Amino acid sequence: MLGFLEILYVFIAFFIVLYYYYKIKFNFWKKRGIPGPKPILFFGNTKDVILRRMNIMDFRKELYNKYRNEPLIGFFDQTEPFLFVNDPELIKDVLITDSAVFAGRGSNYSEKADPLDHHIFYMKTDKAQPIRAKVSPMFTPSKLRSMVPICLERSKNFKDWLDTLLSRNEEINYSDMIEKYISDLSTTCLFGYDLEALKDGENKVLQQIRKAVSANTWKNICKSLLPNIVMQNKLYDLIGYYMFGNAQEWQFFTALVKNIDSYRKKHGIDRHDLTNVIMGLKQNEITDQLVVANIFAFMAASETSSATATNTMYELALNQSIQDKLREEIKSVRASNKEKQITYDDINTMSYLDAVFKETLRKYPIADVIGRQAISCYTFRNSKVTIPKNQLVGIPVCGIHYNPDIYPKPEVYDPERFIDPKTKNSMHYFPFGHGPRNCIGERFGILETKIVLITIIENYKVEPCENTKMIYNWEKIVQQTRSMYLKLTKIN
Repeated sequence: MLGFLEILYVFIAFFIVLYYYYKIKFNFWKKRGIPGPKPILFFGNTKDVILRRMNIMDFRKELYNKYRNEPLIGFFDQTEPFLFVNDPELIKDVLITDSAVFAGRGSNYSEKADPLDHHIFYMKTDKAQPIRAKVSPMFTPSKLRSMVPICLERSKNFKDWLDTLLSRNEEINYSDMIEKYISDLSTTCLFGYDLEALKDGENKVLQQIRKAVSANTWKNICKSLLPNIVMQNKLYDLIGYYMFGNAQEWQFFTALVKNIDSYRKKHGIDRHDLTNVIMGLKQNEITDQLVVANIFAFMAASETSSATATNTMYELALNQSIQDKLREEIKSVRASNKEKQITYDDINTMSYLDAVFKETLRKYPIADVIGRQAISCYTFRNSKVTIPKNQLVGIPVCGIHYNPDIYPKPEVYDPERFIDPKTKNSMHYFPFGHGPRNCIGERFGILETKIVLITIIENYKVEPCENTKMIYNWEKIVQQTRSMYLKLTKIN
């Protein structure tokens, strides 16, 4: 039996080996000549994030600001090397020119343990492309044009509901209200399913959707703090499903998909929408599991639209001159329409509305980093820098959107920046990403958010109140607010 000294020597030898292992590992970027902060043993560069002294967004933004003149920045997320791509030409190569090399999203998940994550947004390109090819036609201009009358009809219901709420002189959680409105538009247009969200009290289905989306977000945050060796272990497939509470959310969405199918059959809804396409894929390309996961993904994506609308209203409440100018544009376009009814083409002619929308997504981007993963070795153009297969890279969206050399006074909300888009490099603005893996629902997200803005600004004056303040959810979605209280006054 080993004595105390022998055991002590074993531990000392173990830590010496571990020390030199990480010392060699942490030379990864140095030997490639890529600048970046000096890592700390075991923690890499994310010690403050791991110890909850700083959130990951602030860390990444601070890192970008320190090295923003460098084309590439190398750092360590715990012990894993991560590369930021700053140069616009190199960003274009990653997202567009050489996107086939950067086919992974960098999302570490298990199909068995994380069934809700196995969807079009997280899959590698070769698996996602067949589904994208079928789903993409749902977001063409002609399809979106056919959705506008449905959206306007639901908007009338929203106005009636909102007028009832305002008549009570109660304090209204605007972000909660707008989330119900967006959810109503999304589920009606995309899934042919009436969520019945625009009613008093908590909607149980919407409440469960929120809970599932929130739980899945927190699960992914917790997973990001685990070493990759844990995530890649077969044991995770066995215990991960229950460890992070995926079972309850999975069961809920499986039941919801069945309810949607039953609802459509009961009400005789047979149209070529997203539900029809995804359900149709089940017969050929994908399984029941993928049907549920992809419907979950598109429902979860509506949160980004509601957050964008909420943040826009917050800025318009603080900037009355911008709100007035937007209202005048909406009135002018409506007055020029003989039918006095806003159309899809009318929405596309509203240049100031478009500038307001774009400025919101500059200041409050959907995600702070666009992640990609190389599926083979890759050498960046005009350099000797080569990264290995499976290397994670990221585009520091928040850092670029707040770079004063690109956007003067970045903290100021100024839609005029986007009145003349020719003055901007497209690789300096990432509301929905670029290239073949950009957000597939971009056009619909833009349309429904603009309809929400038109409906509210045309009919109500938005002002701050004593409880107006911006509160962010932790990390993953930069712009997502927990609550937002604003004063709305009906315009006669």
